[in-house]
Amino acid sequence: MIRRMEVSDIPSVADMEKMYFSVPWSEAGLLESLNMENYLVLVAEEAGEIAGYAGLSVILDEGDITNIVINERYRGRGLGRELLERLLEAGAGRGANAFT
Repeated sequence: MIRRMEVSDIPSVADMEKMYFSVPWSEAGLLESLNMENYLVLVAEEAGEIAGYAGLSVILDEGDITNIVINERYRGRGLGRELLERLLEAGAGRGANAFT
């Protein structure tokens, strides 16, 4: 299931940030992103576990894809592609016509 990140997802997302990035987003930063109108984080959930997530920032007509992460246990199932497609749809719905 792909859905918007909720406050209860932040610890899992922050753990993956630490696992896969040398400069990870903090829990405070992730919480702040939930309150930013131009920012969207989607999570992929399987069996009650966050399998991956992806972030998008939209400023004017440009979408900036910040991160796409899939936990190693869930790779190879197309979750990254699905998250990317959903981000692009959401960004277009928010007026973005170019993405980086």
